[in-house]
Amino acid sequence: MGAGIVCGDRQLSVLSGQDTIDGEVLQGSATDIKILPDSSSFVPSIGTSFGVVLYSKSAAHSKNYRAVVAHPPMGPEARTDQSWAVTAPAGTHAFFVGYTLEDEIELVPGQWMFFLLEEDKTMVMTHRFDLLPSHKGEAAVLSCP
Repeated sequence: MGAGIVCGDRQLSVLSGQDTIDGEVLQGSATDIKILPDSSSFVPSIGTSFGVVLYSKSAAHSKNYRAVVAHPPMGPEARTDQSWAVTAPAGTHAFFVGYTLEDEIELVPGQWMFFLLEEDKTMVMTHRFDLLPSHKGEAAVLSCP
């Protein structure tokens, strides 16, 4: 598994995410993106995409998952989690599941946890991201080459 900030021209699909704040999620083949190494802690800014790359053991058939992101309270509803359906298409050996910070209300520092569950709710993966307050210093700001 790889995880971090997405660099460069993102060639990701925007899909419907019914149980998300803005109703959209990112998904794509891991070969279409570049992840900045060692980027699980960063100062958030609008436009930053981050997430996890998952490697499939068997790519003979498509496989359905549920992605969940738990985060500090955000928005007028003080929401603390979002989730959506994820399908790893047949023939895909690695795929990306991520989140893009698109609005001011999403720039919430704190611990963000990504979970991926199989249809039977078996945990496949967890990954922690630490979004840092901007006053923690500019040394914490990461950028892509």
